[in-house]
Amino acid sequence: MAVWRATSVREAPRVELLQWRIMETDKGTRHFVGRDARNFRGRVSSAICGFDKHAMRGQTRSGRVYQLIGPGGFAGVAEYVWTIWCSVNAVKEHCDVTDEATICDGDD
Repeated sequence: MAVWRATSVREAPRVELLQWRIMETDKGTRHFVGRDARNFRGRVSSAICGFDKHAMRGQTRSGRVYQLIGPGGFAGVAEYVWTIWCSVNAVKEHCDVTDEATICDGDD
């Protein structure tokens, strides 16, 4: 399976993700990982810099806005891209923080 560089933010300022998760790296950054709703390819975002858990929408360091569609989940193609992304970016450890990042407690 091949991995491509993401299109520019200007060309695709918004991405809808299916079967998504939020992953945190040993560097302290969090990233959206999932399937792009346009082409169903795996996708990893740049670091998340803002997230509205009520709207399920976040912005990343690149300026791109990610809309999370449906429930979080697991997609093999996204896991594949995440594994390569971690290798390229020298991430040695990571954890899934999807539940922690998305649960609304009513006081937000």
